[in-house]
Amino acid sequence: METLAIVMAMLVYGITWNTYRQELDGKLILLGCAMLSVGFIDFAHTLSFQGMPDFVTPSGAEKAINFWLAARFLATLGLLGMATLPHFSLVTSRSYYGLLVATLVIISLVYWLGLFHADRLPATFIDGQGLTQFKIRAEWLIAIVLLVTAVLFFRQARRAVSHDAANLFAATALSILSELCFTLYTEVTDVFNLLGHFYKVVAYLFIYLAVFVQTVRAPYQRLAETQARLVNEQEALQRQSAILSLFYELPFIGMAITSAQTKRWVLVNDYLCQMLGYPRAELIEKSWDELTHPEDLQADLSLFERLLNDEIDHYVMDKRFLHKDGTVIFTTINIRCVGQADGVIQQVVATVQDITARHQLEEEQRQTLRHLETIANASPALFWTAGLDKGCNWFNQRWLDFTGRTLQQEQGYGWSEGVHPDDFQRSLATYVDAFDAHQPFAMEYRLRRHDGEFRWLLDQGMPRCDADGEFIGYIGSCMDITEEKSTRDALNASEQRLRLALQAAKQGIYDLNVQTGEAIVSPEYASMLGYDPETFRETNAAWIERLHPDDLESVAQTYEHYIAGELPEYRVEFRQRTQAGQWKWILSSGSIVERSPDGRPLRMLGTHTDIDSRKETELALRYQMERLHRAEAHARLGSWELFVDNHQPGWWSAEMYQLLGVDPAGGVPTFDEYIGYLHPEDQPLILETLNQMANGIEPTPAPFRSNPERGPQCWFNPSVNCERDAEGRPIKFFGTLLDITAIKNAETALRKSEERLRTLINTIPDLIWLKDPDGIYLLCNQMFERLFGAKEADITGKTDYDFVDRRLADSFRENDLKAIKAGQPSINEEWLTFNEGGYHGYFETIKTPVMGSDGQLIGVLGISRDITVIIEAQESLRQLNASLEARVAERTNELQALNQSLESFVYSVSHDLKTPLRGVEGYSRLLQEDYDTQLDNEGRQFINNIREGIKRMNELIDDLLAYSRMERRKLETNPINLNALLKSVLAELTNEFDARGVKIDVTLPPLTVHADAEGLTMVLRNLLGNAIKFSAHSGQPQIEISGSQQGEDVTLWIKDNGIGFDMKYHERIFEIFQRLHRLEDYPGTGIGLALVKKAMDRMNGKVWAESKLGEYAKFYIMLKS
Repeated sequence: METLAIVMAMLVYGITWNTYRQELDGKLILLGCAMLSVGFIDFAHTLSFQGMPDFVTPSGAEKAINFWLAARFLATLGLLGMATLPHFSLVTSRSYYGLLVATLVIISLVYWLGLFHADRLPATFIDGQGLTQFKIRAEWLIAIVLLVTAVLFFRQARRAVSHDAANLFAATALSILSELCFTLYTEVTDVFNLLGHFYKVVAYLFIYLAVFVQTVRAPYQRLAETQARLVNEQEALQRQSAILSLFYELPFIGMAITSAQTKRWVLVNDYLCQMLGYPRAELIEKSWDELTHPEDLQADLSLFERLLNDEIDHYVMDKRFLHKDGTVIFTTINIRCVGQADGVIQQVVATVQDITARHQLEEEQRQTLRHLETIANASPALFWTAGLDKGCNWFNQRWLDFTGRTLQQEQGYGWSEGVHPDDFQRSLATYVDAFDAHQPFAMEYRLRRHDGEFRWLLDQGMPRCDADGEFIGYIGSCMDITEEKSTRDALNASEQRLRLALQAAKQGIYDLNVQTGEAIVSPEYASMLGYDPETFRETNAAWIERLHPDDLESVAQTYEHYIAGELPEYRVEFRQRTQAGQWKWILSSGSIVERSPDGRPLRMLGTHTDIDSRKETELALRYQMERLHRAEAHARLGSWELFVDNHQPGWWSAEMYQLLGVDPAGGVPTFDEYIGYLHPEDQPLILETLNQMANGIEPTPAPFRSNPERGPQCWFNPSVNCERDAEGRPIKFFGTLLDITAIKNAETALRKSEERLRTLINTIPDLIWLKDPDGIYLLCNQMFERLFGAKEADITGKTDYDFVDRRLADSFRENDLKAIKAGQPSINEEWLTFNEGGYHGYFETIKTPVMGSDGQLIGVLGISRDITVIIEAQESLRQLNASLEARVAERTNELQALNQSLESFVYSVSHDLKTPLRGVEGYSRLLQEDYDTQLDNEGRQFINNIREGIKRMNELIDDLLAYSRMERRKLETNPINLNALLKSVLAELTNEFDARGVKIDVTLPPLTVHADAEGLTMVLRNLLGNAIKFSAHSGQPQIEISGSQQGEDVTLWIKDNGIGFDMKYHERIFEIFQRLHRLEDYPGTGIGLALVKKAMDRMNGKVWAESKLGEYAKFYIMLKS
């Protein structure tokens, strides 16, 4: 036993001393040196036992105990240092060997005191009396320090630390048990002395496992993780490099890298060279301040100095560059610094965006605004604009002349001071409601003129939007309609009388007493509804009763609103039921012709008109127009008629207004206005076409564009016809406009897409080409041009045989045909040599057959990627892996040899332990049998205790051997009939079941598992044994066994009605030597469930339990089917 402990201690030191020291925690080396001293001192302890040959001085119990205590104190201090000291490294040989020398000095000091000056040490053992109080207290002190250390390791095991706290906790806990045993024995051959030594050996085993995990297994795991991370990072860097290369060659933004000191361009892309008109070689000889417009230079230099002084991290500004030909280039620049690790600025990165076109457009817009303001001031209309705050911010000169006020007086809401008080609230509400809804509006109100007279104005407003479609306010115009309104009011009164007279002559007339509801009607009124005029009597109630239910509410509202004065006239259409029960459409018009002195309506005169035929015609016409409008809207097709004489009104369909962005409220544009909606560059062509048609020629009209100044630019395809008078002179033109903007945009997009695709193909570093089915080249990129040493124009139309030798050309052609035959991509790898530059590399080529939309073969697309660097990297990685595998295999063989030696040693020790135990057992049995009558009760009790201790020791050794065998023996996994195996185990336990009166209930479906037969038998035997043992005290012991299968997982459970356990101890019950009950109540070694868990782990299975204290315990095992 002592020899095993010494070997384990030396193994711990050997691993820590020979581990790679740069990464090793200094605490672990300190623990290894502590175990080295423990090993040497335990060696002296072993040689000092009474009966051993003299070791320098006579051997004896006290001499052995002195060495024992020294070793225990040093082991305890080593574990306490692991738990309390912070992480530190011993990176020099001097520190390593200094620690070793210190350890050897301590060992020498202990030997010197134990061998030559033992009389100076306190007594620890007295023959015939046993341990002294000093020895017992020393053991208790060691146990207390170990308890503190165990608590620290337990806390560390629950969080991430640099050492294996779990195994160190187990070692400390076992050491505590060992120390407690050493406080109890009275003879060196006492069972507690033996048990204490056993606990010490197992504790050293756990220390060895903790050191092995941290120094051998963990570094190899980190090495594998590091290797995988390096491969991933290398692939990410390659992808990032490719993306950055593509970004640098973007064809729409200038990019440059400049020197922070000289301001010269170090690196520029093609777009910047093109923008400034310099070849690359000439441009990099200049500095950016040479090409900066003098008016912008000072601002740029100021920002640049702030950037270099780290006052700002970047800056963006609009500036002008001077083109090589002297023209000014308007740009937006973005400048950033690239610094080194020491903070010194190395380079400056700049992006340059050409905004010349935008600047020109803005200047044109400013000129256009000035032009429009001139037009507005010359117009007879009163113009105004308003901002987002609803306040007016501009009025034209005509408005200011009309009101006689200044612009400052009118701005904001100052203009409202001139509005007539009776019109103010109504006008303001109309304006605000339209403004909030961003809708056009029109309103009439009176505004005070400069001479004090209020004039009626028609004010029309339209919402304004910026180039992005964002609402920015309103623009409006006002016309003086005072005379027009007076004339219109007079005409309305005359028109009402005339309309009533015309209706009275042809339609039914009614004269309604508004107060009583009685009505006098004409004969035509009654006949219209199929009634006899002689007997027909009309009342308001009867009229309402004949109304169609769907019309009742709207007619009643119209009548009530008119009577209340809310409608200027009474005019409503509805359906009335005739005497025959049919429905007839009626148009009812009326007017109040008499009122009471207080203004109440008394009499209403009106007509009823039969509009059945008109309704049918309107319905058919509306249906046809809806279909036409839907067709035109769907096709984006507008129809139009325009007279050559601008004074005659033409006609536009609704879609025409939509196509040209014209407000229908403004009426049909004249011929000249229509031409103004066309693009100025296209107007001459359109007029020429119309002139030819007017002269009898029938040309084919060409597509034209809308005027961009009138709205979004669109493309149209026209059709035009000409109508002539009797003398052949053109009267009007008519035709259609088809919106082909989408087609034009698609053509433009396709052209740009082709350009982008061509740029992308030429930017890609891979070789890309397309051949027809006969192997003739249709296109290729610039990289492919380098392979043949020819331009694309010289390559297309030719085959491989025109550029390479016949053998290589045959190989290319064979791979083409292979892809065509397979109908899918074909991959091959080949060595290629470039004619341009002579580069020789290994390429991966993918050839894909390209099919047309009709499914016919167009040709073969080829892409070749240079993988020379990847192949070289793979070869290096393979060699590295081979080296690592060899090192791992070498270390694994060493560990396997060490484990085999350890196993042999464990078996040898167990045999050696059993030999004296058998002797003790035999002599104790003879003593019990032969001298039983000569002993008193206390003596017989001692004999029984000895025999029980021997029995328990045998069981403990057997269980430990079983645990060791299960951990190391080779498993034989085969399909096992679980039902048959369970039946066999139950048969073995039949006698025990009968003896204890245990009821067995098995409900197990047919199940098969993959497991080791011996290991699974042991698992079932232990679980059933536990169920029998812990249900022994229940009134009727009962064990239930069942199982199930879900997918590949087979689960078996065994439930007893015993004492159960608290679920907080669930993990503890599966640990070795863990017990929840006293040995006297429930015998056992505390290894059974740990052995079950070890077996299930080795068979790749699971074991767990659920329980309720005092009621039941249920254990589950899970294996694969």
